[in-house]
Amino acid sequence: GRVRAYLTDVCGLDPVRMRLDEKASDTAENALNVFEILRAENAETLTIVTSDYHYRRSLTLFCAMSEKYRLEQGYMVKGISGFCWPAGADAFTIRNEVRYTVLQLGDILDLPPAQKLRLLSVLLAMRAEEDTGFSGGE
Repeated sequence: GRVRAYLTDVCGLDPVRMRLDEKASDTAENALNVFEILRAENAETLTIVTSDYHYRRSLTLFCAMSEKYRLEQGYMVKGISGFCWPAGADAFTIRNEVRYTVLQLGDILDLPPAQKLRLLSVLLAMRAEEDTGFSGGE
C-alpha cells in the first residue's frame, strides 16, 4: 500500500527487490514467513520497514529468528537493517510493545508459558524501576 508506494515513488527503490508478507497476524509470524522467503531465495540481507515505536520489537524478533534459522537449519542472514518513520504512538501503545516483544520472543525461542511469564515479570519489574527510580534491591 502506502509504504510500498513511498519506497518506490519517493525513495526510488525497485519494487522487484521488495517482498511483502501479507499472511502474518503478528510480528513473530511475520519473522517466520519472511525467513522462509529469504531462505527460498537464498537472500543474505534484510531491511525491516516499520514505524518508530515498532522498530525495536521487529529488530529483536527478526534477529532472534535469524539466530534460530542459523542454529537449526544452517541458513544465515548476514545483515539486518531497518527503516522507520515517526508514527506518534501514545504511551499505552509503547508499553504494550514491550509486552508483545517478550511474549513473541518466547514463542520464537519455544519457551514454555511459565518461562514467558517469568521473563515478562522480570522485564516489567525493571521497567517499573526505570519509571520510579526505585530499586527494591538497594
